[in-house]
Amino acid sequence: MDAKLLSPEFPHTVVVTCTDEMVPDRLSHAWRLGSCGEDWTWGRAGADQMRFSFKRETDGVTFRLKALAGMSSRPTG
Repeated sequence: MDAKLLSPEFPHTVVVTCTDEMVPDRLSHAWRLGSCGEDWTWGRAGADQMRFSFKRETDGVTFRLKALAGMSSRPTG
């Protein structure tokens, strides 16, 4: 696991569902909030989950809302 994920530098963690097909969307949402390694970090949190850790609480909230919006617009089945 990336040591920065547990760093006090990135205290606002969001865990989201993330299949292999969803990785580009999740990373795209995070990149809109800043630079990887500077403003946020990420890593796998299980087979179908990813953990994103942000410096700013507002970025974590924004990311979570984008991730939830993306889930509701995905086709089911």
